[in-house]
Amino acid sequence: MAFTVDYDAAKQGFSLIEPGDYECVIMEVVPVTAKSGTQGFKFTIKVRDDVAQESSGWEFEQTMWTRKDTGQLPNGMLNAMAKAIGLPNGKQYGSALELFGDMVFKPFLGEIIIDEQEYGVDKKIWRSNRIVKWHETKYPNLNMLKPGYTTVDNNDVPF
Repeated sequence: MAFTVDYDAAKQGFSLIEPGDYECVIMEVVPVTAKSGTQGFKFTIKVRDDVAQESSGWEFEQTMWTRKDTGQLPNGMLNAMAKAIGLPNGKQYGSALELFGDMVFKPFLGEIIIDEQEYGVDKKIWRSNRIVKWHETKYPNLNMLKPGYTTVDNNDVPF
């Protein structure tokens, strides 16, 4: 990949996606553990770049934590995600990772907000994007390339 250094285009930090409804896909899900020992899953979510919309191609991370009282993931949220993504009703999964594996790279419409959380003794504010509602996509035909895949046509192959 070619790259030209341009000091005029330099930016510090990162930008947030403005609140609203966006066509999205889950790109990756990985297990995480907080310093407290709480288990969860970190989702990398991408605003689809095959649909004309603001922030097309932007990515952000969102973590789903297990409940402290039960050690379980939030059942209502998992089912809302599964319904929006179009997983078959009644399908059973042996683990959360198996469920999330079925959700990766499937389109959905996400209601994105800017979330603010306090941290530290001096109560600093951390701002990040978060999906608060999951809906069925308006554009079910996904035309994005999966990471690591390249479109090949008959002119690209020697046979």
